[in-house]
Amino acid sequence: MTLADELDKELRERHERVDKKWKKLKSKANKCPDCNSRIVGLNDRLLHRWKRFYLECENCHWCGRNMPTIRLAVWIWNKDGGKG
Repeated sequence: MTLADELDKELRERHERVDKKWKKLKSKANKCPDCNSRIVGLNDRLLHRWKRFYLECENCHWCGRNMPTIRLAVWIWNKDGGKG
């Protein structure tokens, strides 16, 4: 197995773990505080270990703050003005 194959496999496994966690926590994210849309997505900044995850409204592209975990990204999104 080449180095590129190993990296590809590692990134794929990491993405699957993140996707699984996001599916569990997605329902806990409130509506967008800017446009009141329910369509909220998770963004993952792989190169930033400590401030890696943030939520973004798919409609108006309002972004939450960067956080080290998905759970904290959802919490800060809700705290920053989401209206449940």
